[in-house]
Amino acid sequence: MSAIEGLQPSMLDRTSTLPDQKIIFVLGAPGAGKGTLCGKLVEQFDYCHISLGDHLRALCNPDSGYPIEALGGLPLGRLQADMKVRKLLEAGPIVGILKYRIEQEKRTGRQTFVIDGFPRADDSAVEFEAKVGKPARVLVFDCSRETAKARFLARGREAGDDAEMFAKRYAEFERNNQMIVDRYGQLVNRVDTSGSIADSYKILIEYLGREELDVQEDSQRS
Repeated sequence: MSAIEGLQPSMLDRTSTLPDQKIIFVLGAPGAGKGTLCGKLVEQFDYCHISLGDHLRALCNPDSGYPIEALGGLPLGRLQADMKVRKLLEAGPIVGILKYRIEQEKRTGRQTFVIDGFPRADDSAVEFEAKVGKPARVLVFDCSRETAKARFLARGREAGDDAEMFAKRYAEFERNNQMIVDRYGQLVNRVDTSGSIADSYKILIEYLGREELDVQEDSQRS
């Protein structure tokens, strides 16, 4: 059984925030390096990385057997249809999906969650704060449009990941991102991810802060 299948619906409180957790939002254009760098971070430290895009794709697997609560209350067919056309999900379902996943991971002892690709709209941020809690940090991964496009096309993660799809997703990012940045103000740190993976990761570590990372390393050794 996967980490997000263990709770029964009756055990879940859908109205209150979740206690005792630390949330880090990671924003950035497609191809900015969110998945790669967050993956390296959780390899080194005891964080739970939730890539929103990867998680939604996993939920769309018809053989997964996830309960409807894991799908944010959406029927599987509806989620599959929305994902097929790359439709941005409404705030209620997307936050329900994330809350359920976080609840499951917390049962395994996880307390720090790095969520990449969320929030993509201000109403989702409002809903998340009401149902889950406020983020401790918001990291914005920055690189040029040309660099992001080259990475996006090179990885070819999904069928249809072409120049036209990049332009569509980049425009969506530009349209919504500033609202999120304005909302979180001093919680926001911009991370230059235009260089190599190693250089970008070094900058990321510096932004997270040595004191915080020392705590993580100590907890892993104990």
